[in-house]
Amino acid sequence: QFATAVTPQRRAEVRINQAKERFGEAYYLLGKKDEEGFKDVLGVYTERMQDIYNDIASTENLSTDAKKALGEKLTQAAVEQNTLLQQASSLASGDVATPISAALSVTTQGIDRAADLKGEPAIPEDIKNKIEALSSDMLPDEKKQEILSIDNRLEARLALGALTGTGAL
Repeated sequence: QFATAVTPQRRAEVRINQAKERFGEAYYLLGKKDEEGFKDVLGVYTERMQDIYNDIASTENLSTDAKKALGEKLTQAAVEQNTLLQQASSLASGDVATPISAALSVTTQGIDRAADLKGEPAIPEDIKNKIEALSSDMLPDEKKQEILSIDNRLEARLALGALTGTGAL
């Protein structure tokens, strides 16, 4: 499949589908109570999705329409997989908590990357308004501008997490 995928968008879609197949295999193994197999295959899925997100971070070779289509596909895959991982965490023993946590983190990254591809703002407007409304005592103006100028979701998530951790948001 990959060898016949001639466009960057199609290659990414094939890779997403292949990773989804690994995810399905992992979930099947969990259902069969094969937690070692589940951990191994879930690790492969996590690595593949991480590679996909890293590779599509530079999207200069994708058209605007291709970015949006790929963003939609990533969103759908990440949301589905996140839901199934939540279910898996309730089915599995504590021994597989770490690989599930890593896979959940990757699905969150997928949702962030998809939002970037679709051209969605890194920081939603209502959150921007809250940041702008913070007093200079709570958040210096330079730091405010630094945060408001972030142009990707992953960086925004990290910066907003730090603000939330300090109680500013």
